[in-house]
Amino acid sequence: MKQMARFFWGGMLALMVMAGTVVCLAAESERVYRLPTDDMTQVLEQWLEAGGFQIHRLIPEPGQVVLLAEKDWDSWRVILIPTSPIATRIEVWYFGADPALKEQELWDHLALCDIPLLPGRSRDRPAQANP
Repeated sequence: MKQMARFFWGGMLALMVMAGTVVCLAAESERVYRLPTDDMTQVLEQWLEAGGFQIHRLIPEPGQVVLLAEKDWDSWRVILIPTSPIATRIEVWYFGADPALKEQELWDHLALCDIPLLPGRSRDRPAQANP
């Protein structure tokens, strides 16, 4: 009987962990734009603030910027990495409902700002577990 109880609770724990992984799925994508990292950081911070997000800026390495933005149950993780003095790679994770749609809204905003996208240096990736 004890062994069955262990098996049952072990299985339940495994299901809870797997369910948590499914809930944390987020689409990830990256694009490279012809804009210096400092300028791109300002553009993205303004967009996130206008959306009601609270932003935390981290600088893990010289030149690199990580924006963590939170609002209610939604959050963003945006990593900005300079690829040259005039270009920035942006890696994006959105955690919330419909991540692919939200990420597309970010890319659409940058397009409306007339920030040049560098062709062949960007990609959208399929959904994956929270990194």
